[in-house]
Amino acid sequence: TLGATVGGVPMSATVQGNSGAFTVTGGLTFADGSLVDLGNQMSLVGDQTLGGDGEIRFRSGAEIRNFNQTTFGPGLTIHRADAGNTSIFMVGGSITNQATIRADAAGQIRVTSNNPGIAAFTNAVGGVLAAAGGTLFIDTTTTNNGTAQALGGGSLNLRSTIIGGTISSSGTGKLLLNAGTLQGVTLAGVAEVQTDSFAKGGLTLNGGQLIVNATRKLT
Repeated sequence: TLGATVGGVPMSATVQGNSGAFTVTGGLTFADGSLVDLGNQMSLVGDQTLGGDGEIRFRSGAEIRNFNQTTFGPGLTIHRADAGNTSIFMVGGSITNQATIRADAAGQIRVTSNNPGIAAFTNAVGGVLAAAGGTLFIDTTTTNNGTAQALGGGSLNLRSTIIGGTISSSGTGKLLLNAGTLQGVTLAGVAEVQTDSFAKGGLTLNGGQLIVNATRKLT
């Protein structure tokens, strides 16, 4: 279904988008491991939920653009299939994540918005933000009540404000701070301050470690 609008559709198949815009209104319910194999822009228009047993797989040229209030529901995985770059861009509205957003396959995913200073993105209870082999950039103010982690070979690059919750790393996973702000965050892992960054409202180290590069600071 290319160049089309899909509203309130239950899916149990593969939808591939390469050459046309893909607009979703009224939500998508994934079933039986269904797949949106995305190679272009998918616009989310109107308040809605995308969830269920399935995945949205980014390929070269893919992007999600959000315009209203969207929930990524439990069971859904949003990730890369290759080494390309993509974004989940909040043109307007907000996103509540109860799904898994994962940068893998050496690719890059950016979570960003038109107004990065406003908390338009919430990683809710049960939601997972993971860098596992790729790089996940958090470029917008994010409220974190779920899981945010850097796993083997992945980099979680924090370039905006993260409010609350625990941020962790394991193995060769890297937590990177680049003009990021940790607000009331618990750190469970090793974080490297690559450019001047900030801590507000207390920073708890739960077996965590901060590495501050020469000439850089965390204030």
